Amino acid sequence: KLDPKAVVLDVIRKLPRDFSTGVIGIVSGNLDKTLHNPAFHFALGDVLDHAGMHDAAIEQYHKGLQIAPDFARAIFRLGKDMELYKQQYKEALFCYEKAHELAPDDGEIAAYYGRLNQRLQTRDEDIAWKLKDWISRMHQ
Repeated sequence: KLDPKAVVLDVIRKLPRDFSTGVIGIVSGNLDKTLHNPAFHFALGDVLDHAGMHDAAIEQYHKGLQIAPDFARAIFRLGKDMELYKQQYKEALFCYEKAHELAPDDGEIAAYYGRLNQRLQTRDEDIAWKLKDWISRMHQ
């Protein structure tokens, strides 16, 4: 049995990024005209994250959350992208906090929320974190 997300990921990885991004925009936009399916956007966001296309993934999470604003895992995934790939820590913490409020029993969400909350309190003294952010900015 084929995993649809794995098939889409395989196809995306074989196509030029610009082409993939364009097709995804068209398909996503057309789908939104007829169906309002947040699960499509959340699943596509997950696939795009695995393909390293984080900006496109963030866009898909936002589209899905416009339809289903209380889907904790999507808010969490958006927070991870904001933290890990955008270095937008306050936005990430906001996402983690909201996701934690919606799914307080989710251990992964709780762990990310607690860790980032604690690290932000000592951010100014964390030289390794500053160096990582500086290197990330150089590659953008």
